[in-house]
Amino acid sequence: MKRLLLMLLSLALLIACQPTPEVDTVKQKDTNVLIDTVRAEDREQQHAQATLPPVKAQFPERFQCDRAVGKGAHLVADVPIHVLTEGSFPVLRVVKTTLTSDERLTLAKRFLGSDTVYEYAYHLTRESVANQIASIIEEPTEADKQEWLRSTGFGEDEWQRMLDDRKAELERLQKVYNELPTDDTLLPLPEYDGRLPLILGQNWTPIWVVGDPYEQESQGRYRNMVYHPEDLDRPAIYQSPATPQHASGFDIESKPHDVIPQSEYDRPHDGASITPNEAIAIAKAPFEGVVDLTAVSVLWANDADTDGEGAGVAASWAYVVRFSPVFYGAGLCYCTGRANEHDKDNPEYAKPWRYEYVTVVVGGDGEIFCADWFGALRVTDVISESAALLPYEEILKAFEQQMERRFAEGYEDATVTVTDVQLGLFRIREKNDPYSGLLVPAWFFTGNCEFTGSKTSFFGPGYPLCVINAIDGSIIDAKIGY
Repeated sequence: MKRLLLMLLSLALLIACQPTPEVDTVKQKDTNVLIDTVRAEDREQQHAQATLPPVKAQFPERFQCDRAVGKGAHLVADVPIHVLTEGSFPVLRVVKTTLTSDERLTLAKRFLGSDTVYEYAYHLTRESVANQIASIIEEPTEADKQEWLRSTGFGEDEWQRMLDDRKAELERLQKVYNELPTDDTLLPLPEYDGRLPLILGQNWTPIWVVGDPYEQESQGRYRNMVYHPEDLDRPAIYQSPATPQHASGFDIESKPHDVIPQSEYDRPHDGASITPNEAIAIAKAPFEGVVDLTAVSVLWANDADTDGEGAGVAASWAYVVRFSPVFYGAGLCYCTGRANEHDKDNPEYAKPWRYEYVTVVVGGDGEIFCADWFGALRVTDVISESAALLPYEEILKAFEQQMERRFAEGYEDATVTVTDVQLGLFRIREKNDPYSGLLVPAWFFTGNCEFTGSKTSFFGPGYPLCVINAIDGSIIDAKIGY
């Protein structure tokens, strides 16, 4: 603890004595140093037989701020602090992962309401299956192999697995072909076995799953699950004919919407017959046992297009339930963006990596319209079960300094309003590894910025206003992942 107190004292003196930096101080952190610091604190707590109080007891219930920042901007805030744990925050090492076949089957059966689900195809005929066979029967060349390795980021083992999958797929299609009649008689679809689409270079199509073996017209006419290849960071999608939009089409900050206060979760919203709490329970049920989720917020929003002829025309209004996965009792901050590192000194970070979140849209009568799951993670190591966090005063100083930097130019006469504050886990990249990261406790601020006149900027969950590492006070840039 002495080391931490000295570090905090030095930080406080540095903030007090130095002018506000004009350049954002975001840079690639040495995560090994962070890990060593966290583990040293754990050892000192164990030696002193000290137990940290619950995180909620360490901070105020609301985040409040009212001050000038930058050159003429006005920063205001008076919102609840959403602490995404009932106890403490762990620090975890995680890797990008995908679902198992059993998990994909479980989700499909639950969303489609059927004990048996089927792999969609548009009225299979011998001609259509022969076309599928022809598209993959040619043996891949060495050039195909190198392109596949480059585009997917996989290695030789995955290449061999793909070849084995390709062989099995050809055998499966040949069997389907042999069992089809020579005429166009409608036969039942094959049962879905939980597999992913075959990837060969850039040649792949999603797998659609339906709940009835004779649903063989356009898949948009039926409720369906969609599974993409592993490299798209999108483990599962559910769609229904009730709306033309995916879940992300509802969850757009710039469209008309209401953010429902938690104090109103037991009252149906205008236009709905169920409450937000009932919508949360309905939305969460299909994921039970597959992923542990916590509801971060609930919106009342619509499926209107944002451009084109149908812009602004809403066919449906519904609850948008924003879920974050829970790891060791702590939830992730709800971030809908992805880390896109383009640092010239770290070319291995060039690949995008989605942050993990789940969005489910539930109609006012309780029907699930659509759902989307992005960026699944798997824990590989527990660095700490209970990390020590910086005091609130240090976080407030770091936040205000970052606002000075962010609104230093071009925001004269603007009002910046903080609309939400989460204290939860956030993923940062580990150095020299594109798909290994740490989940660390972080402060996640979203909001908006209104200029004199009509110009408005949004700093929503895809482009947060500010993210602060709650352990060391460093600024995290969500766009690059550290």
